[in-house]
Amino acid sequence: MLRYYTNIMKNIKRIFMSTRKIIIEDGIYHITQRAPGREVIFAEDNDYKTFLYFLKKTSQEFAIEVFCFALMPNHVHILVKNRKENLSQAMKYLFQRYALWFNKKYERKGHVFCGAYRAALCLDDSYLIAISLYIHLNPFKAQIVKDVFSYRWSSLDCYIKSHRDSFINTKQIMELMGEKENAHLIYKDLIESVKGINHKSVFNDRCGVKKFTKKMFNSLGGRGTSCLFKKTELFKDFFHNKNVMDSVIIKQKRRKFEDKKAFKYCIEQLLARGYSFKEIAENLKVNRTTIYRLMQQKC
Repeated sequence: MLRYYTNIMKNIKRIFMSTRKIIIEDGIYHITQRAPGREVIFAEDNDYKTFLYFLKKTSQEFAIEVFCFALMPNHVHILVKNRKENLSQAMKYLFQRYALWFNKKYERKGHVFCGAYRAALCLDDSYLIAISLYIHLNPFKAQIVKDVFSYRWSSLDCYIKSHRDSFINTKQIMELMGEKENAHLIYKDLIESVKGINHKSVFNDRCGVKKFTKKMFNSLGGRGTSCLFKKTELFKDFFHNKNVMDSVIIKQKRRKFEDKKAFKYCIEQLLARGYSFKEIAENLKVNRTTIYRLMQQKC
């Protein structure tokens, strides 16, 4: 099976731009966006859930198919297909809605994202396979997780399991695996086979995915795939339940933070805007002593 993929990887075509994007109907795009400097996009779990809520809503409102994604603390990767020539409007809706929500939650001012999103137009099936693997390997390559299959905030679980109620469309990529019954196993084997390949982030090297793709198929060579795997206890995720996405509360009367790191981030944003500890305590309805102690801790 891998020999088949090696044969079709003769020509890799890719256009990656942040301006003068080539937007076509039924085009497949690798979307990337990141936070400015050392800022973060996601400070706690509810932030990830909220972004996915907006991503799902964007796919519904603009007829955008979402093939896969990986949400990292300071950047995102999304692979989408636009049924109409409305990708720019869809991404503007997605990133603006989340940015407004994020700034309101954390009492921030300024940009959440670093300028215009970048889009790489996918022009062949071989690239489609490669970019999905590249996206799903991001958390592992960034050393956020030790187990490539244990990261919660990516769509990888949808590809190695069956999630009928997910808004993620895995069909187009899984059909390229060649064997419908074993598609999930083949995809998992591909992840295992290429996870050791070194590659640079597309934010540092615009040809990063192209180089990764070449290394990937060179490393696979003519080796066959094995469908014998040990059963792995994966994380319990929310993709199997279509109601979970809709249950995220966007308008919060009173902000509730799930962990100290997110709470501390909000306080830091308020301090940067010139608020005193007294004013912050009144705004967040907490004791000033609690704030002092939190700011001295390493989260």
